[in-house]
Amino acid sequence: MKKLLLFATLSATTFFASCNNDDDSNVESHEELLIGKWQIKNSGYYLNGKEIIEEYNECDSKTSITFNKNFTYYNDFYEGGGNDPCYHSPSEGKWSLKNKQITLTENNTNDTEIENIEILTKNSLRISFGDEDGFFINYTK
Repeated sequence: MKKLLLFATLSATTFFASCNNDDDSNVESHEELLIGKWQIKNSGYYLNGKEIIEEYNECDSKTSITFNKNFTYYNDFYEGGGNDPCYHSPSEGKWSLKNKQITLTENNTNDTEIENIEILTKNSLRISFGDEDGFFINYTK
């Protein structure tokens, strides 16, 4: 679950960022939009063309990921709740962004994941997995 949330945090298929040809100086790049702390909001999947949203419990909803300007990240991951204890397992590493895909390489393990970014605005991030289920995770800034 930890790995799933970490890399879902960084997945997606398409960027949606508005652009105005009259004033390109105010348009932020995708990297600039990504930088900052993103708080996990919910997750979901598509079923028969319908979006199914699943809310996180109090413990899981503490999860956040921060993308830094120096291309490092910090994943503040929480899992558990209910009858299970709330488990905290932070990780950090390096990130890069190219062609609507984010690559994460964790420092301690050198595990690398490439995920797609489906939505990226100043306040919303949706990362999705390329699997058949169409699983995604939403974050807010």
